[in-house]
Amino acid sequence: MGWRPSTDPYAGCTCGSGRKYRYCCLKIDRERARQLAYGVETADEPAPIAETLGETSSIGWVAVTGGVARIPRGHGGESPAARAARLVARAWATPDGLERLALARRALALDPDCADAQFILAEESAAPEDEKLAGYRTAMDCAERALGPEYFAEHQGRFWTLPETRPYMRSRKAVADLLHAMGRTAAAAGHYRDLLLLNPEDNQNCRECLAACLLELGLWEELASLLRRYEEDAACWWDYGRAAVEYVRASGSASRAVEYLTEARETNPQVPAFLRGERRLPQGLAEVLRLGDATAAAVFATLFGRALASHPPLLEWLCAA
Repeated sequence: MGWRPSTDPYAGCTCGSGRKYRYCCLKIDRERARQLAYGVETADEPAPIAETLGETSSIGWVAVTGGVARIPRGHGGESPAARAARLVARAWATPDGLERLALARRALALDPDCADAQFILAEESAAPEDEKLAGYRTAMDCAERALGPEYFAEHQGRFWTLPETRPYMRSRKAVADLLHAMGRTAAAAGHYRDLLLLNPEDNQNCRECLAACLLELGLWEELASLLRRYEEDAACWWDYGRAAVEYVRASGSASRAVEYLTEARETNPQVPAFLRGERRLPQGLAEVLRLGDATAAAVFATLFGRALASHPPLLEWLCAA
């Protein structure tokens, strides 16, 4: 069976370690991508069957989040798009940011619509937020054109499981995340909603981000609906989100709200200390998120802190000793 990398860099690694992919198998997978890009095979793994890339395949079978395929070599009639895809595969394989940028620029010189290369330029950019956002949108637009409108209608609900959709999903998630960070919460929420429609399984953890947006916007019924959709989640955002919704619905006086808050604190008692500012948020979050630990509490405070600050009585209630 041919190799391919496991998942989104910020999602849990599919090897089962419980660590985020970027901190677990990403380096190993990048090295494997380098081997594939240069036509190198390991002694114990046969080469996968190569598929010839067409003019419109610049985003489909290259080294993108969770999907690297063998790019055929040695064909005299190789298209510019296929050559660009090979360069992007090398870009994803290298740990050197400057080399990655150089390879992405070379890819774009061959194929200006190469979504992967556009994404790399935006991801590695130190430009102001507006320029970075424009770069992510360019990548998203390239990926959308490559798929076509009929593809969206036919495959809605199955995105991410199809490797050719991942450049679009990742670039659109990047657009949403940056909009959220910039305080453009309503716009970010729109993107998160659409991403969840395209991929209800939510490999990219959009539901937590949407929950934070809905809380900040005061869209309590939609937040309650989202909580019902993902009621099997065992995470801070779900437990404290449920308590917040019940508190607002009951104007802070219902016993059920208190019951939910008690359960949330039993799940992770460290959240209030982070929300009160008694514990400082770490510079970088740990590799492993465990239910109830300080890192999970810090992640919740990072994602939901601004949203809760926009509702002072709710924040005070959640933080009360």
